[in-house]
Amino acid sequence: MIKFLTCVLIFLSVGCSTLMPIAGGAGGAALGAALGNPATAAAGAAAGVATAQMVFPNEDIDAEVAIAAAQAGVPVPGTAAATIHETKDLLWDLGWWYLLLFVLIPLLTKKGRGWVRKFSTLHNTVSQEEIKELSESVENLKKEASNK
Repeated sequence: MIKFLTCVLIFLSVGCSTLMPIAGGAGGAALGAALGNPATAAAGAAAGVATAQMVFPNEDIDAEVAIAAAQAGVPVPGTAAATIHETKDLLWDLGWWYLLLFVLIPLLTKKGRGWVRKFSTLHNTVSQEEIKELSESVENLKKEASNK
């Protein structure tokens, strides 16, 4: 009962501009997770927060904050333009981190360099034994077809 009352008090004390991005992120993450893997869940969460922030922008924008944002050349926090700007920055940063963690760092290890070499040359992808087995299978199929 105490948890319920605490939740009710929290929901009454905050407005839609606070709760909707949270709900949008949760809904987007759930949809992304249902469609794929953790990467789609993260993308869904980001899209959910951005969509909810654009649908329910923050209406309590302080004039000093708006002036400071205009002087800095960035959108006013709490507006749809600010949400789009922040989402673009987030995706840019995530892209660089992905490149660093999953492309550049593996290239520094011996195993990673071997992996790149293996897939960059064609003759390493199929062994000669596999080619012989496939050619024998084709010959056997040709013999069976000619005997019928």
